[in-house]
Amino acid sequence: MGITKRNMDGNFFQGKTIDADAAAKMQVLKKALDSLRASSFLKEYEVQDAPNNPTAQIILTFPAVITFRGDMKGLLPSMLNLADSYVIMTSENQIRVTLMITDYWKE
Repeated sequence: MGITKRNMDGNFFQGKTIDADAAAKMQVLKKALDSLRASSFLKEYEVQDAPNNPTAQIILTFPAVITFRGDMKGLLPSMLNLADSYVIMTSENQIRVTLMITDYWKE
């Protein structure tokens, strides 16, 4: 469930159009996500691109230890490079990566 943004005037953000460059980034990230889903080490994922927030997010959850080999070796670094920003959080049991595309939706 995504976060709803409130504008400075107190009204809730409601996106009407998707930025073309941001849409292209999201399309490439979703294709990379399809490759990650085929692997056994992605525990869960969530795509948050609803029009109630200008920033789209892809949240990936991995086990605490992951090993990238072969074709997968460059996949996560390339996803991090493509995203406008990202957050990596670790805990005892998992690694959570949030990829963000800012200004995905426009009012």
